[in-house]
Amino acid sequence: MIDRFHFNFRNKVCFITGASSGIGQATAIAFARLGGNVVCIDTDAEKGKETLAKIHQVQSEGLFIQCNVKTEEVEKAIDETVKTFGKIDIAFNNAGVEGRQANITDSTEENWDHVLGINLKGVWLCMRKRTSTDAKTGARHSCELRFNCRTNRISRYGLLCRLKTRSHWPHQNSCFRICEIKYSCECHLPGGDTDPNDR
Repeated sequence: MIDRFHFNFRNKVCFITGASSGIGQATAIAFARLGGNVVCIDTDAEKGKETLAKIHQVQSEGLFIQCNVKTEEVEKAIDETVKTFGKIDIAFNNAGVEGRQANITDSTEENWDHVLGINLKGVWLCMRKRTSTDAKTGARHSCELRFNCRTNRISRYGLLCRLKTRSHWPHQNSCFRICEIKYSCECHLPGGDTDPNDR
């Protein structure tokens, strides 16, 4: 449970993908309770607005943007966030899908592209845009959160990314870049993982 005495998100802008349900929604509400301004990103407009209503119930500012993270819509969403709140302090790249579960011989290219598009490309698009935006605006002390799918990715989604194409690769690559503009970067890997390359 988040301890509100140790976390203060007042005046922080939190950008959360997949915020209409599950972990994304719970995180959005938790950040709002801690005083954060929460931007909810999701394709489901109806549930997204429900999340936004819960944010308003705890007296925090919020914004819902309907967006598919695997497309360049996410870049427009980040631009809209910065236009509205002036910055992004925390980005939680939570959006993920499970796709159709099938043996490799029965799986389709469409299913493969859909899963990797959201679980891998979506993270990369968000981080690429955010890093370039922060570099231009001079933002500092930002934090990038990503629950990695190699270690069961919390909601069990994106298990296909357990292959060598790892969803934390864009995060690792981004860490090296954003260290140059001096702000903090975090990647959370829930569950046990003994791979030394992930440390």
